[in-house]
Amino acid sequence: MADWLKSTNERLFEDGSGQVQITQGKVHKCLGMTLDFNVPGEVKITMIPRVKEIVKLFSEHDNSESVSAAPAAEHLFKVDEDALSLTQGQMTVCHNFVAKCVFLAKRARPDVSTVVALLSARVKASDVDDWKKLLQMIRHLRGSVEVPLILCADSVPVPKWWVDGSHATHPNTRGDLGGCVSLGKGTPINASNKQKLNTRSSTETELVAPDNFMPIVLWTNCFLEARGCGHQDTVLHQDNQSVILLENNGRKSPAAREPSISTADSVPSPTAST
Repeated sequence: MADWLKSTNERLFEDGSGQVQITQGKVHKCLGMTLDFNVPGEVKITMIPRVKEIVKLFSEHDNSESVSAAPAAEHLFKVDEDALSLTQGQMTVCHNFVAKCVFLAKRARPDVSTVVALLSARVKASDVDDWKKLLQMIRHLRGSVEVPLILCADSVPVPKWWVDGSHATHPNTRGDLGGCVSLGKGTPINASNKQKLNTRSSTETELVAPDNFMPIVLWTNCFLEARGCGHQDTVLHQDNQSVILLENNGRKSPAAREPSISTADSVPSPTAST
């Protein structure tokens, strides 16, 4: 297998680079991640050096050594219109650390995904309140440097999705969407995003949420099928009974329906007043 990989993928350059690197064993490193397969049937993903680097670099802007149990405060989605804007230099620092945490959240630390998603949308106009939110997230990382992401799949993997929508969370009255998938233990795919349209009720918000996740849900099914797992049932968990009925029954779901009107009744008679 090693010889075949070399013959098909190795492209040597004049400086000697391009050689296929082969590692063996139960611990591997790839794209800043450490993949630990020592426990049978599961993988433990960590990015400890990167977390330490982020915490160390941010210590230049935060003199305290305090830690935070939660990555986000209760006022995460509230925007203080009277908050002072950051200077250009402070905005650059905020932008850099948010970008570093985006890669971290997507690979090994989904617990900071919601904060990262919000701050990513505000890096061009960050204020003092956004800095405080970034500060709390970094302090959370400082207190949980070695927390791993553990993934494990059942013998017959069935994708189970948890999708939810929070109505009118943002100042422009748009909702916030969140979701993740599990094949047994841990979440290999997770997302937290702002809705791209306004909705009029919490039911409508939670109906839009799974619709936005449908592309990645279908992609996951295609990926599992391509890996030889065959066609699998997909379970979508919802916490809103009205949304569940709408998803299952479509327009037939509403309990109160207008009485049907025949074509003859819908055409007014010549003597009817208008």
